Amino acid sequence: MFLYDVPKFLFPPKCIFCGKYGENLCDTCIKRIEKLEKLQIIKFQNKNLDFLIYFFKYEKLIRKLVLGYKFFNRPFVSEAFVKIIVKNEKICGKLKFYDIITSVPMYKAKKLARGYNQTELFSKNLAEKLKLNYEPLLIEKVVENKRQSSLTFKQRQENVRGVFEVRQKDVIRNKNIILVDDIYTSRCNLGRMR
Repeated sequence: MFLYDVPKFLFPPKCIFCGKYGENLCDTCIKRIEKLEKLQIIKFQNKNLDFLIYFFKYEKLIRKLVLGYKFFNRPFVSEAFVKIIVKNEKICGKLKFYDIITSVPMYKAKKLARGYNQTELFSKNLAEKLKLNYEPLLIEKVVENKRQSSLTFKQRQENVRGVFEVRQKDVIRNKNIILVDDIYTSRCNLGRMR
């Protein structure tokens, strides 16, 4: 046994749902999550966005999983979601025609406090599986704003105004980009960035 195996040997991972030892999320529970898939593709009529894809409704087990992922130090949840998504041949077939994958950034202080950006982690894992170019620094969050989930539709639109800045404009010129976020709350104009 090597030294780096000791912590896993002494504290083996346990499924966060059923308690079975071996994995943080066991295959049986991942199958339970798969059954909750509610794939939706929303087409946009604007020059900034082609469409939005979401895989799950933010309720019950999925809500619990996302909250654990975001606020209770469970980065391994990213792998479970990626496993489920890459099984969907229709969506993966669509995504493979894109040039770059990136994520909605967090404000630096918040990322430092949490230890990771959940959408960044997910984007990186998904890019690896789909063999896409992953670019984490295309967008920067320059203003700490309120949480979208606590606001009305109009307030959400105002809340994101001027919050993000596009970086490396030369990298994205004439490219098709997948922008990943964790929760879709409303049809705000996501294309409005400085």
